[in-house]
Amino acid sequence: MVAGKQTRGFTLTELVIGVAIVAILSVLAMPSFITQIKRDRLVTQANQIQALYRFARDEAVKRDVALELRASDKDWRVIEMINGEEIELRRVSIAHATISIAFPSLQIRQSGEVSQASNVLITDNDVSTTDIRFCTLLSGQSWLAEGQNACA
Repeated sequence: MVAGKQTRGFTLTELVIGVAIVAILSVLAMPSFITQIKRDRLVTQANQIQALYRFARDEAVKRDVALELRASDKDWRVIEMINGEEIELRRVSIAHATISIAFPSLQIRQSGEVSQASNVLITDNDVSTTDIRFCTLLSGQSWLAEGQNACA
């Protein structure tokens, strides 16, 4: 150091302590961050399912035709029969390998009513997240609820 001149900056010890504090805080925050990502996956999937159902119900009423929500292994599809031919209007697929859903097959009438009430569990089989239920009534009303709550 030149006399009368000060240098600014951090010493190596101060930098190492700062990096160590950031590393410790990161390690502590990581589990809650991972849980939040898992929760966001479930919520996104549930919202996609509800949006597809509402689309199918709206289209059945608007077109004045019965539509089918057909379940397959990883998809839920909106099907319309036109002249004996199946037309797929829209589909939602399971977005992540950890999520499992037992989709029901439903008929949606021109009035917006459905062939059966449904109680669909959207789960990732992880105790650190809360599962979500997609519920429908015979009248066609639908809602999302926490997984431990039964559909009324």
